[in-house]
Amino acid sequence: MLNNLTALVEVTLGGSVCILLLLALGPVLAKKFSPRWRYWAWLVLAVVLITYPGFQPVWENLFPAPIQLSVPQVVAEWTAPEYDGMAADEADALPYGYQGTIVGEFGGDTTYEVWYTDDDQVEHHLYDFKLFRLEGINGSWSILFRWERIWVAGLTVSLLLLAAGYLRLWGRVRRHKLPLIHGSEERLSELCAQEKIGRPPRLFRVSGPKSPCLVGVVRPAILLPRELPAEALSWALAHELTHLKHRDTWYTLLMTLARCFHWFNPLVWLMVRAARRDMELSCDYDLLEHRDEAARRAYGRAILDQMTGRDRGFSGLTTGFSGSKREVFVRFWAMMDLTPKKNGRAVLALAVAAVLLSGSLVACQSPAIPDGRRMLAWVVDDFREDTVTCYLLDWFGPKELGAESQLLAELEEEGYESLGPAQQVPLAPDATFSCYMGNRTNTYSVIRSTLFAPSGTGVGELCEITVEDGEITHLIKRGSLMAALNGDPMLDFTGYCGEMYAVGMGGVILLSGEQSIHVDPCNELGQDLDHTRYTLPLAEGAQISATDMPFLTGLSSGHYPDLYRLTVVDGEVTAIEGVWPEAENTVTLPIDPEEETPSNPENMPEYDPDFYGESGAEDMPEYDPGFYGESGAQPLEPDGSGMG
Repeated sequence: MLNNLTALVEVTLGGSVCILLLLALGPVLAKKFSPRWRYWAWLVLAVVLITYPGFQPVWENLFPAPIQLSVPQVVAEWTAPEYDGMAADEADALPYGYQGTIVGEFGGDTTYEVWYTDDDQVEHHLYDFKLFRLEGINGSWSILFRWERIWVAGLTVSLLLLAAGYLRLWGRVRRHKLPLIHGSEERLSELCAQEKIGRPPRLFRVSGPKSPCLVGVVRPAILLPRELPAEALSWALAHELTHLKHRDTWYTLLMTLARCFHWFNPLVWLMVRAARRDMELSCDYDLLEHRDEAARRAYGRAILDQMTGRDRGFSGLTTGFSGSKREVFVRFWAMMDLTPKKNGRAVLALAVAAVLLSGSLVACQSPAIPDGRRMLAWVVDDFREDTVTCYLLDWFGPKELGAESQLLAELEEEGYESLGPAQQVPLAPDATFSCYMGNRTNTYSVIRSTLFAPSGTGVGELCEITVEDGEITHLIKRGSLMAALNGDPMLDFTGYCGEMYAVGMGGVILLSGEQSIHVDPCNELGQDLDHTRYTLPLAEGAQISATDMPFLTGLSSGHYPDLYRLTVVDGEVTAIEGVWPEAENTVTLPIDPEEETPSNPENMPEYDPDFYGESGAEDMPEYDPGFYGESGAQPLEPDGSGMG
């Protein structure tokens, strides 16, 4: 599950290094360079922090990370398995019998409880919530977190608070709008003409703001406070129009989004505050660049008159003419510094290069796969001796074909590299490999060498893996629901327990003189791709009805069943049952139910020495002209008549 957050963690770590460097170098370089380079450096860093996770695979291939860090142990060990809606927990508990209940459901998610006692009399109790999971073993409880969901919850809350603040601001504008200061509109038009601004912003005077500010991305507006001295009006309007020319409402939006995405990183919060400060410094610098000392003092007095004891405005999406005491002091010191400043283009180029490389500066190694749970993974087998390559996925059940089809379509379009970092997972020496049967209820054993695509093709398979002590002990290939049982891999029924199907005519043949059968497997729909036959041992006392026996021994030319359903235990066939057509599609022949003759095979006993011979039906040859007659080994007709 942490794979989806790996890129975010990597870029927040690399970005934190850049933030610390910019914060440390800013005061040192402020004496020689204008604040513009820091303004643009923060902008590029914010873009990288937001967009890097989407380009992580490409970026890491171009610039391998020089710093490799392991995911903190507390995070790896306290990570809950991906939310699965009881599917995996039920699969683990099913062999022992279990109880479970859904506590609540919201938006397709369920909060549930599962409890059972395993073969070692260990009591397991699970409470699964959306953001965390409680696991109790013999009364000892532990808590595991779903970090990705927690991050999404934090992002959602941050965005909602941002939207609420923005809407609250406009609500106050509508409710507390005051008449404009006399001459303010005319002065705004004059300044727009001087700065060649074709579309002047809207102008409002509002009861509430402590300082003038610019708000709005699509249709910007300047908000003036109730109390604004006439001598400060021109400077306030000029300041906000400079913000408008710089498109600083977009700048503040980008910074705020970076803070929302990285709400868990306090250094990003510091970055946003420093960026807003440098945005104001850059605005002051551009506005006063060609002004004399008298103009600078007048501008400074206007700012001091509007100084507030708190952050400007009501929202993170506004600029501000003034600010807190500390911010105003820094700005006042900068505006009174008449020393010529360099643009800092070389410094900016170095800063941008460092920022662009910050995402690939640190790489987080994927956490160890937790033991004892069945997990969904995209597995690429490069046929090395003891490992496979795994990309962990969110769990969905074997029969959730919609989710599976969507995943396969995305992988075909984007490639499995889009799943995040790969993990090389060792195979246990006694690892077993399986495929689902057609109904995806049972599995059958397969051989590893034929389970995956040929080596070097780079093609993976959707699999369920079980890990113990860091090694894969069992791997189940999902395959296709409609695939024939023996479609791609050669089957290995050693130790297999479950059901299998074979076609009715010729699908199962009892071998003469042997306690075994030939079987040509198919799925429950009768589909068979390659007609490969396998020899399976017949368990002692295997259950085969008298109705089905003649069809298995070749003693009937009547209507065969549609399918055979075989029950297999430890690789031996313990029962064979014919699956016949529905009753309305069959014809009942008028045969005396009490008669037990060669012409009535349905009521013949499994063994009749008078008919089969002393050796029994199992040892009878398939063709004996001395017994069957010259016409061959199929003497019986559908109505029971024929040559005997």
